[in-house]
Amino acid sequence: KMSDDQIEEVAGIKENGSIEGVRYSKTSENKPSLSEEEEEEIEGDNVELILPIRDSRKTSKVYTVEDAINYMGFGPFQIIVTLFSGMIWVSDAMEVMLLSVLSPIVTCDWHLENWEEAFITSIVFVGFFFGGLTWGIVADVIGRKMCLLIVDIIVLVFGLLSAISPSYPFLLLFRFFAGFGIGGSAQSVTYYVEFLPKKMRGICIVLLELWW
Repeated sequence: KMSDDQIEEVAGIKENGSIEGVRYSKTSENKPSLSEEEEEEIEGDNVELILPIRDSRKTSKVYTVEDAINYMGFGPFQIIVTLFSGMIWVSDAMEVMLLSVLSPIVTCDWHLENWEEAFITSIVFVGFFFGGLTWGIVADVIGRKMCLLIVDIIVLVFGLLSAISPSYPFLLLFRFFAGFGIGGSAQSVTYYVEFLPKKMRGICIVLLELWW
C-alpha cells in the first residue's frame, strides 16, 4: 500500500467512482516493475508513468429488455401492439357510449322508473370499480397479455348477453360483469408502454387515446 505522497495524481475517475489509472513518478519507491523494453522507453528522471487499474465490474455489461427495445426502435411489432391496445380502448368506448342509447329504449319497453333507468348506468361503473381493483393483481400474476385476452372475452360475452336479456334484473347482472371486464382495459396502457422505445412513449400514449 502506497502513501499519499507516493501517489502524485489520480488520472480519470468515472461516474461510478472507479479509478482508471494512477500516475507514478519514476523515482517512486513502490513503482511497479517494468519490462526492459518499457524501461528503455522511459528517459529522464521526471518522466511519469500512468498505469491502468482494472475493475472487474467494467469487463461485462448487462443489457436489459428495455435497452433492446430502445435500440430497435418503433417497428412492425409495435404497430401490432398499437392495434391490439387500440381495439381494447374501442371496446371500452363502445360500452360507455352504449349506455346513452340503451337506457331510453329499455325504459320505454319495460316501463322503468327513473331510478331504475339511472341504475342501468350506475351498475356498469360499479363493475368498473371492482374490475379496476382486481385486474391489476391478476395481470401481475398471469401476465398482462393473458389478462387482456380474458378481459376482452368477458366484455364480448356479457355484451352479447346484455342484448338478449329477458328481464331487468338479468340486464343489470350482465351490465355489471361487462363493466367488470372493462375495468381491466387500463392494463392495455401498461402493456403498450412496455414495448415502446423511450423516446416514443409520450406521443404514443397520447395518440392511443384517439382510439377511445
